Amino acid sequence: MHPNRLLSVILLNSYPKAQIHRLNVDNNTIVTGRNASGKTTLMGAIAPFYGVLLSSIARKSDVKKSFVDFYLPYNNSYIIYEYQRDERLLTVLLRNNNGTPVFHFINGAYKQDDFISKKGDDLYFNSFEQIKDNLRQRYLDITKQLTQQEYEAIISNCPQKLISHYNKDSLKDIQKYRQNFALVSNNKGNFFGFADIIYNVLQSKLEFNEICK
Repeated sequence: MHPNRLLSVILLNSYPKAQIHRLNVDNNTIVTGRNASGKTTLMGAIAPFYGVLLSSIARKSDVKKSFVDFYLPYNNSYIIYEYQRDERLLTVLLRNNNGTPVFHFINGAYKQDDFISKKGDDLYFNSFEQIKDNLRQRYLDITKQLTQQEYEAIISNCPQKLISHYNKDSLKDIQKYRQNFALVSNNKGNFFGFADIIYNVLQSKLEFNEICK
């Protein structure tokens, strides 16, 4: 039985405009390159899966724009995270909703044809509405759009007492979705707050007190 884990990150029409880039991260992955070659920028695209604040990524990764402006510059720009939970493949979609970053969970594996259309040799990045239609044709469900706070609470299976100050609608969505989409199995355990460690790894600055927290 394989452990629950992030498998791959796919950038569609992101900061490499009109391109498709897939990074497999399910094994030991080493990102190498010279100074200023884009290693930290690439890591910045991976970090949101674990709940790292998008604003901190934009501020600390030598990116002079906001996270949305840099990583998701268009309404058909997407960052996709494919992960495994209990031998099932699931997907997180991060997109630009008119300048606001929003998250969705999809109860199935990533398939490129859902997101990209081909006409001859040309590639077209689908609108969000077209993506939803394509998923429905595969009998897959996509959740309502979620804020980053809501997303982090779901993926990390955050204990209810730590988010009791959230509004009622958010708490309802978190309770509804984490049973099926949290990275942990059977609602046992959580990694809420792990984003701080990932953030410091991103900055090559891992402090012992962050691990203790």
